[in-house]
Amino acid sequence: MVGPYNCSFRSFRLSDFKHSYVKLPSEPTTMSLVQFSVWSVLLFLLTTIVHLFRNKHKPGLKSIPGPPLAAYTGFWRFWVVSNGHAHEKAIELHQKYGKLVRIGPNFVSVGDASAIPLIYNIKGEFTKTAIYSIISFTWRKRPQANLFSTRSEAEHREQKRKVANAYSLKSLLKMEAGFDDCSRLLMSKLGEYADAQQPVDLGAWL
Repeated sequence: MVGPYNCSFRSFRLSDFKHSYVKLPSEPTTMSLVQFSVWSVLLFLLTTIVHLFRNKHKPGLKSIPGPPLAAYTGFWRFWVVSNGHAHEKAIELHQKYGKLVRIGPNFVSVGDASAIPLIYNIKGEFTKTAIYSIISFTWRKRPQANLFSTRSEAEHREQKRKVANAYSLKSLLKMEAGFDDCSRLLMSKLGEYADAQQPVDLGAWL
């Protein structure tokens, strides 16, 4: 077939092409490493500042008084607890700040007896803190929650239903004499330790 176009063909060799190369550095320069480090540090500082600011100004908690550092980070609470005097510090804080004290970004200490029915009501509007989990016993290398340590209201009701009759007023009145004997024995032993000015291992008696 003859067309209106004139075509010519030519073979090419690879050597006919001229290649241009961009030489990349084999390893980062000192300046690029310094810049990367500086930007990483700045990003870390900015993220930390934003996180601390959000902790401090959490809705519903920002107006509750307390140690200034406690509102920003949990390290303040960790330091107090690790010193072994958290119970004494709690009393001191309530004497200084009042009935409500913010002791952490998400923790509020309540020192108001009138709030007990609100916090411990049967509706379960407040979940127990995670510290109760350490009271669980271990079965087959797995923690098992008990009536006291469980944080689930549904599980608590189920376990309580099984033993409720044993703690009814009628049952307790039948065991009152035994309670009195145990109480007298405990007070007698504690008195012996006190007279001898010796420490008491309450775990052995309770």
